[in-house]
Amino acid sequence: MMELYIYDAEMNMLGIVEQITSLIWTRRYWDCGEFKLLVPFNDAHNRLLQDGNIAIKHGDDEAAEILYTNISKNLEGYEVIEVQGKFLLNWISRRVIATPFVNVSATAQVLIRRMVNENCIDTTPERKLPAFSLHEDAVISGKSIPYNSEPYANVQDAAVELAEGSKIGMKVITDRAAGTHQFSVYKGVDCTADNTAGNPPCIFSQEYDNVLEQEYTKSTEKHKTTAYVTGEETEDKSPVLVIVNGENSGLARKELYVSAGDIKQTYKDDNDKEITLTDAEYESALAARGGEKLEQYPVSQAFSSEINVGANLIYRKDFDLGDRVTCVNKTWNVRIDARITEISEIYEVDGEGLEITFGESIPSIYKQIKSMATGG
Repeated sequence: MMELYIYDAEMNMLGIVEQITSLIWTRRYWDCGEFKLLVPFNDAHNRLLQDGNIAIKHGDDEAAEILYTNISKNLEGYEVIEVQGKFLLNWISRRVIATPFVNVSATAQVLIRRMVNENCIDTTPERKLPAFSLHEDAVISGKSIPYNSEPYANVQDAAVELAEGSKIGMKVITDRAAGTHQFSVYKGVDCTADNTAGNPPCIFSQEYDNVLEQEYTKSTEKHKTTAYVTGEETEDKSPVLVIVNGENSGLARKELYVSAGDIKQTYKDDNDKEITLTDAEYESALAARGGEKLEQYPVSQAFSSEINVGANLIYRKDFDLGDRVTCVNKTWNVRIDARITEISEIYEVDGEGLEITFGESIPSIYKQIKSMATGG
């Protein structure tokens, strides 16, 4: 039986919820996870399940904050409490990037950790998140990218954009005994059928009886192949234009415009020293921005599957959130190597289950509207 431990915001233990009608615990790789809980109404549950309290599953190290409660009574007189909340990664959404990043070049992991550190940890007392620190993460190899933050951009929005573009994950690790929370940036393991790292392969297929239900989606609706990128405009100089992947042609060429006026050819670094990029260096920085934007407009492919938890592959041992695996459906003639980007753990009275999204899920209406509003 699943147990949910409840703490206050200072991580003082308040009690345990055991009478669970339904719990959906959704983990996401580069975005914030969430949970939904349904329990019978009683005085103990009503006392524990209050806004701002923290919930964590038995044996887990990812916690969530309660943000929504609803108490209802049906015609038969049965009373229930519905609770919803978000994982503690959501805490970084309460801060903005107060000191903008100007022509900073680093890997996505370094950029994300720096923006969280400067705005949530190593900052003024009133901006510090309680008992919050950086985890000692393994270094993720990757190319340095030129980065300029939007004025007072939301920390979580900026971090998610970088993480998704670089295919890395974020989470907050909670130590229940110490009452602390550590922000972590990590990368999943390559467990595809043909991986060269020597990792045991994970293959999800109805042929192996480890998939109960399966849905495949492919969308080219938002796919872009070629970027026109313009740099800064000055009084005596027109903006520099760089075309990324200009070799594409015909119907296969899908163009995107990127305004990169925030990338300056002459700027001051963190030590207030004036730096001037050569024309080649500046064009390279613009091209990198264009490539970064194109990463946000891929051909979206996703397998959504309900997993047989009693089959050959064991969750969190053979595979976990962020790992790359192989998904096969021979009847549909589909095989893709895809990353596990979302896992919903489902706990109900009649049993437990897993619903997994492999690959890029199709954007929700909210995310599409948000993308349109921000010009993304």
